[in-house]
Formats: sequence, C-alpha cells, structure tokens
Amino acid sequence: MFFLFATLHSFQLVAQERFFIQSGLKESQQWAEFTGKIGKVFGKQASQQKAILNVKSGLINAEKKVGKGKILLSHLPPHFVNGLAKKRQAGEKIKVEGWLLPISQSQNPSTWERKSYWNYQGVDLALEARKFTFLGTSFFWKCRNFLENLSIPLQERITKGIDSSFPASLISAMVLGERSMLSDNDLEVFYQSGTLYFFVVSGFHVAFLSLLGSYLLSFTRLSILTRSFILLFFLFIYVAICGFLPSAIRAFLMVSFLLFAFTFRRKASILNSLSLSFLLCLLLNTRFLFSVSFQLSYIAVFGIALLFTILSSSDLSLLQFSSNPLVPSLLITKKHQLWLRFLNYFPSAFAVSFAAFLGISPLIAWHFSVFTPIVLIASVLLAPFVWLSVSLAFLSLLVSFLFLPLSERINQFNGFIANGMQKTAFLLSKIPFAYWELSRLRIRKDIRIYSFNYGNHCLFFNIGKGTLLDIGSTYNFKRFLLPSLRYYSSPFSQVIFSRFKRKENSALREFINQKKLKKVFVPLSEKSLRKPAFIKLKNWLNEKETSFLPLQQGQIFSLNEKAHLQVLATAKKSNEASQDLSTAVFRFSYKDWKILISPHLESLMWQFLLSHLELKSDIWILPSKDIESPFFQKVYSKVKPKLIILSGEMKNSLPKNLEKSKVLFLSQKGAIDLEILNQEMKIFSALSKKEIMKISR
Repeated sequence: MFFLFATLHSFQLVAQERFFIQSGLKESQQWAEFTGKIGKVFGKQASQQKAILNVKSGLINAEKKVGKGKILLSHLPPHFVNGLAKKRQAGEKIKVEGWLLPISQSQNPSTWERKSYWNYQGVDLALEARKFTFLGTSFFWKCRNFLENLSIPLQERITKGIDSSFPASLISAMVLGERSMLSDNDLEVFYQSGTLYFFVVSGFHVAFLSLLGSYLLSFTRLSILTRSFILLFFLFIYVAICGFLPSAIRAFLMVSFLLFAFTFRRKASILNSLSLSFLLCLLLNTRFLFSVSFQLSYIAVFGIALLFTILSSSDLSLLQFSSNPLVPSLLITKKHQLWLRFLNYFPSAFAVSFAAFLGISPLIAWHFSVFTPIVLIASVLLAPFVWLSVSLAFLSLLVSFLFLPLSERINQFNGFIANGMQKTAFLLSKIPFAYWELSRLRIRKDIRIYSFNYGNHCLFFNIGKGTLLDIGSTYNFKRFLLPSLRYYSSPFSQVIFSRFKRKENSALREFINQKKLKKVFVPLSEKSLRKPAFIKLKNWLNEKETSFLPLQQGQIFSLNEKAHLQVLATAKKSNEASQDLSTAVFRFSYKDWKILISPHLESLMWQFLLSHLELKSDIWILPSKDIESPFFQKVYSKVKPKLIILSGEMKNSLPKNLEKSKVLFLSQKGAIDLEILNQEMKIFSALSKKEIMKISR
C-alpha cells in the first residue's frame, strides 16, 4: 500500500507541476524575466553550466505574469572571483532575463532524449540568459553546497600518489560516485558486464560504512542510542558529500530504520523499511520516481528482500556450507572456520546477485537496451575488489591527516586493485554470450540521413553490406551517429568521405576503434596521400586491416545490382591554398531515382559543376548555407529537383524561385528515412517512424 500510495501521490504532484508558462508561449521565442532560486546545477566547466531555476514569479514580454514553476537556464553566466570563472551554486537567489523557448527534441535516433529527460525533471522550457542579477544565498544552501564541495579535497586525498588517471578516476567513482572523469570507453567493460552500479553510491556503500562505523564505535563506552546517532550523523554527511543521490537517500533511510529497530529492540523488517523509505523519498522529491538509479535501487533491494524473506521462512542453510556434524565444535580450528566463511560467501553472494538480477534486468533492458547474464558471476567476483578498494580509500583518508607519504603508498596499492578490477571485468565481458545489445531502433528503410551540428549531414545506405557517406567530426560521430550504428550488427563494407580534413581524421579513428571496416575512400589525390600525416593514418589503418584509398572522378560504387553511388566530381587541383582540395560530389541511383549529394562547396567546385556535368536529379541534399552562394541559382536550374533536403539552420529566407521544389529542413524534422519504391519515394521521421511526405514521379 505504501508503494501504491506514494506512486499515485507522485503522479498527482507531477501533474500539478506541468509548467505554468506552457499555455503562455505562443511564439517560437519570447523575452522573459524571472525571479527564483537555482536548483540542480549541471556542467563540468563554469563556462558551460546549465541549471534548473525554481521560479517564484516572472513576466513574459513585460506583460503576462506567471506563477511558480521550473525552467532550464542555458548559458548560465559563471561567477567571477578575482577574474577567475567559478561555478554557480545551487540555492542562489537570482533575477534573470533572456529569451524563452521550448526545449527541442533530439535530432537523431538512439541519442540522448533531451526533451524527455528535462520533462521528467519538470522542465518544458529553456531560457537563454542575457541579463543576470545575484540576490543572495540562504544559510541552509550555503551549508549544503559546502558539504557537496568537500568531495573535491576528499577526492584529491584518496587518489594522491597514483600516477595513472584511470585508476584514480575509478577509485573516485567507487567511493564518491564521481564518474565525470571516466570516459565512455573506460566504463564500457562495466556496462557490458552489468556492474555499473558499483559506481553509484547506494546500499552497497552505505552498508559498508555502517558496518565500519559500528565496529569502530564498539570500542567506545557510549550507549547504543548515542552510537546510533553518531553513526547516522556521519552517514548523512557522506550522503550530502555525494550530492544527495536518490539511491543514497534510499540506503540512508533504510539503514536509519533498521538501526533504530535494533537500538529499541524491535523486530526489523526489510520490506517495511523499504516501503517507508520509498514513501519518504517521494515526499521529498516526486521527481525521484523518474530517476533510473531510483528505480533500479528499489527494484534490486525489493528482489533481495523478497528472496531472503522466503528463505528465512524455509531453510537458510540452503545457502551455507557446514562443517562435519560428527566433529564437535570445540575441535574445529580457526583455519577451518575461515575456510567455511570463504566458501559460504559464494552461494550467498550468488543468491543476492540472482535476486537483484531478476528484478532489474527488465528495467536495464528497457533503459539501456542491453541484457547481461554475466552479471550473476561478475557481481560475485568484482564485489571483493570494491570492498577492498573502498576500505583502502577510507583508510588512506584517515592516514592522510597523520602521515601523508604512507597515505600515498596506500593509494598506489589501491590503484593496483582498481586496475585488477578493470581487467577482471574486461575478461568477463569477453566470455561468449556475456551480454546482448538489444536493438529497439532498427534501420529498416533504404537510406537514413542523420542531422549533425553546423549544417553537416551523414547518409547511411542500408543497401547491400552497409555504406556510410561521411561520419562528421569526432563530436558529431560520438554523439549522434555511433549510438545508432551500434545496433547495426552486420559488418560495414566501406566509408566514403565527401570532405576529409583533420576533424574527419579523428572521427575515422574513433569509428575504426568501435566498428570493423574494410575500406575507406577519401577525395584526395595520390600525391596528397603521400604526405606524412596521411602516411601515418594509412599505416594505422593497415594494422586494423582497413584499406585507405583515394576517390576518383567517375568512380562508381555498386551497393547491389540496382543501387549505385557515382562520384560526379572531385577537386583535382593540389593547390595547398584551395579549400576544395578535399571535396567530392555524389549522385545515388536506385530504381531510376537519382539523388544528388553535395557537402559545403566553395567557388571552384561550383564553377566545375556548372561547366562540366549533367546534374538532373530528383532530390538534392546539401547544407543550408550553400543556398546563399551566388552560384546556387545556376546549379539549381540544372538539377531541377523535386525535393531539396537542407541540413542546418537558415539565416535568411529561401529564394523565391524554389516554388517548383519541396523543401525539407533536417534541423526541424531531425533524422529521416527514405523508402524508395518504383513509382514513389516515401520519407519518414527516423524518430517517430511517421510518414512526413511522399514524392511521385
């Protein structure tokens, strides 16, 4: 009943919280001013901070008054102290003015669902801050920020002396839940082994500190009640330092209930404690219900509690090894007792892991599209590493106040333990069928066009063995393209570049590290490929068994019997000053449909297209900024497309003579899928799967 009541109450409060300004936003953006308090702050650097503003009052267009609600502050101005930018703190009272606009939807499938995430936080609109006035901070928030900022010096103490950054970051993540220093590649093996929960402060950490604190306080002559209050005080400080994470709050509340039950000699019930903590957490913050860590934490503990409740009513000896009943207990040596404890760890730990696995597997499959049966073994084998690492970290913290060199030696040994943990997780993740990545967003159409930042785009031809035309910069590739391509299980045959510069070089290396690839084609001459930078890249690709080849004008790539990709033009001149040195224009032909594909072009390539080529095509895909080129109108009259697909925002209005062509903006629709039929071509949204438009012959 506690669970049901708390859930219904949470949904009721969330419904009341739906944002007050939503009905008042009639235009794409409006000038607004708000007064309120900064809630949660996001961002590693002071210049890139965002925050949720809990609004108390405000005005839209200096007229419409609004009440309480939440907005997202983007481009949050940093706090400058002695000329240095400092991060803004939660709890600051501010007055802010700027442009109010809706939070945009994600542009590409499988990427971070930006709008949904902020909606779960109770935020529908964003404010681009232009004017900012600081009004002060309450004493309560100053204390809270002070505790949260303690994580920085603590992190330095428990990692001082470790030469490599990876084990230091791993230790910080295990002890304080600080994962910002770990890259996606660092966490990949723990993601595949299903043990990422070791880096979220939860019951594992709080229970360990409770046992450690109880053991240390047992040497004092204080009463049980006094010891309980002291222990809870330090646990609360630890939860505050870790940022009051939902899973940490749940663990703290459960430990409090169980500790007071023990203190007052009451029968402790894990299920009752779990239910009561669930209710209190949602009363503190209804938004916890939509937190993934909150959901996983409660489901896992519920499964464990239910298992041991069932076992306690039948026979706990099912999980234990026992000594020979014919041998008197007085004759059992300490060595034999330790051996029995060691043996008893594995069945009990496996039972806990199995109970949690049954509960959280559906949630993990839904949120992260992965199924990890190896976690049943990984949890048992990696848990001792975590216990030892956390123990050494707290020991190092205590010793650092007495003798710093000894603390550094402890940290170095702890770094060795962290490396051992990572290698063990890596070996477990390589076991056959250790994990399955579940594809929720399969590419079923013929072509997918991805929308990148700054007017760039990428085409994935889902014909034949899979061909990619451009992959963007490293940032675009990792953020927009890779999350979708990881669901494409077949090997890629080739990647073709329409432009190739330094940023594409870095993205290509990242791509090869993630996916196997046979061939790479770039619009460079043989002479250019003999430059030292490209020779180094070519040698690296040869080690990866990938060919690095130049594009040639007129070259045709046969994707299957009916689909062909032709290189219409490449920049032939090897002039170092020419920006067209690494540019190519393509035309895709399939079922008598023709699609012209061009990157951002400079004057030399425009002139070449006008003077040498027959360009008639049904669709033209190009960056929005190329429409403003003085050569565009002449080339357009030669192409005569039925549809123009533009990537990037338009600064000015479209030319008037485009009435004969339909125009589609990727910046508005996001990634799209093309289904090519004999007499018509259908265009779908890659996000919603809904049909956007249809083109007939």
